[in-house]
Amino acid sequence: MAGGSLKRAPKRKGIVVCLAAILLIRFGLMCLPGYPPDLQTYKLWALVAGVRGIHTIYDSPEPYDPARLSRQTGPEAKPIDQLQANYDYPPLYAYILAPFGWIYATLAGDPGRDYARSLAFTVLVKIPPLLFDLAIALLLLRRIRARGGLSGWPPSAAALAAFVYFAMPPVLFDSAYWGQPDSIHTFFVLMALFWALDGHAARTGVAIALACLMKPLGFPFAPLVGLALLLRAGWRRTALAACAALGAGLLLFLPYILSGAGPLVWERFTGHFGLMPFTSVNAHNLWWLLGSWRSAAEPILGPLTPTAIGLALFAAACAVVLLAAWRASRKSPAEEPWILAGAAIAFSFFFFSTHMHENHLFAILPFAVILSGRDRSWRAWAWGIALAALLNMAIHDQSLGKILFGNPRESAALRAIAGANAVFVSLLYAGFWFLGARRFRARLTSG
Repeated sequence: MAGGSLKRAPKRKGIVVCLAAILLIRFGLMCLPGYPPDLQTYKLWALVAGVRGIHTIYDSPEPYDPARLSRQTGPEAKPIDQLQANYDYPPLYAYILAPFGWIYATLAGDPGRDYARSLAFTVLVKIPPLLFDLAIALLLLRRIRARGGLSGWPPSAAALAAFVYFAMPPVLFDSAYWGQPDSIHTFFVLMALFWALDGHAARTGVAIALACLMKPLGFPFAPLVGLALLLRAGWRRTALAACAALGAGLLLFLPYILSGAGPLVWERFTGHFGLMPFTSVNAHNLWWLLGSWRSAAEPILGPLTPTAIGLALFAAACAVVLLAAWRASRKSPAEEPWILAGAAIAFSFFFFSTHMHENHLFAILPFAVILSGRDRSWRAWAWGIALAALLNMAIHDQSLGKILFGNPRESAALRAIAGANAVFVSLLYAGFWFLGARRFRARLTSG
C-alpha cells in the first residue's frame, strides 16, 4: 500500500508541475492583445452588459459596423451610457461577459474611454474561455475515470488526457491568445452528449440549448444528441429534453421580451446565420480549395449556391454518421461510436460549410483527444488535427502575419501555406472516414 502511494506521488507531482507551467504560459498569452478586432468587440459587449444591463446588449437596430466600433474605441470614445454594443451573438455570451464588464467598470476610473487600451480588461474578457477549457479538461477527466476508460484511454490515464487537451497548442492559441469563446459552446456540446448517453433528459435539453444559444455552431450537434437520448431513454424523455431546451431558451430571452426588445433580438439572432456570407472566411476547408472569400449566395452550379451545396454535403455526411451510430448502438452500449459521431459532425460541418472562420475547427479538439487513446493511427490523426487547426489560425493572425509575411493580403507565401494546409485538412478528413469506418465495422462484427 505504501509503495503504491510512493509511486503515485511523483506522477501527481509531475502533473501538478506541468499544469502550473501551462497556467503560467496561458497567463502570459492572456496578457497579449490577441486578435484585436474581436477582442475589442468582446470588451464592449462586456461593458455594456455589465454596466447598463443584459437587456440593453441588443441596443441598436443597425447591423454590426466595424467602422462604428473603431470610433467608439479611439481617443474620442463616447461615455459608457452612449456606447452601442451592436451585439450579434446569441444571448448566452452576454450573460457570461456581464460580470467581467461590471468588475472592470467598478475598478476603472473612466471605463467608457479607457477600456480599449486596458490590459486588465483584456485579461478579464479572456477568463471565460480559460474557465471553460478547464471545465472541458475536468469533464474528460471524470468521464474517462467513471466509464472505466473511454475510447482506449485507461482510467489511470484520465489526468493525462485532460492535460493533453488543456495544453494543446491550438487550444492555447484560440482561447488564451485570441480570447475566442469557442470552448464555451464546445463544453455544452460535450456535456449534452454525455448526459444523453446517461439518459438524463432535462439536463441534456438544457445543455444543448445553451450550446446553441452561445453560438450557432452548436446547432449541428443537436440531431446527434437527440438520437443518443432517444436510443438511451425513449420518446417520452426525449420530449422532456425538448421541453427543457425550450424552457432554457425562453429563460435566456426573457429579459429582452420583458424590455420590449424581443423582435429586435430575434432579428439579430437569426441574422447571425447570414454574417460574413463568403465561401471561406479564412477557413482551410473544401471552399478554400475551391475559392475563398467569394460570395456564398451566388449560384455556381445551376441554381445551387455554395451555401446550398455545402449544407447538402454536410446533411449527407450527417445522415451517414447518425445511421452508423444507430446501428452500432444496437450492437453495444459502448460510447466510442458516439465519440466518433461527434467528431464526424464537427469535422464535416467545418469542411463542407461556407461562412467558416479560421477558428471554427475548435470543436473537434476534445473529440480528437479522446480518440487519440485508441491506437497509433488515431494519435497521429489527432496531432495532425491539432497542427492543422493551429496553422489555420496562426498564419491569419494579424501580428504573426505581419512578422512572417509582411503584407499578408499580397503574400504568395501565405497563400501557398494556406493552400497546403487546406490539402492537409482534406487528407485528414479522408483519413478520419477511413479510420472511423474501420472502427464502426469492428464494432458491428464484434457485436
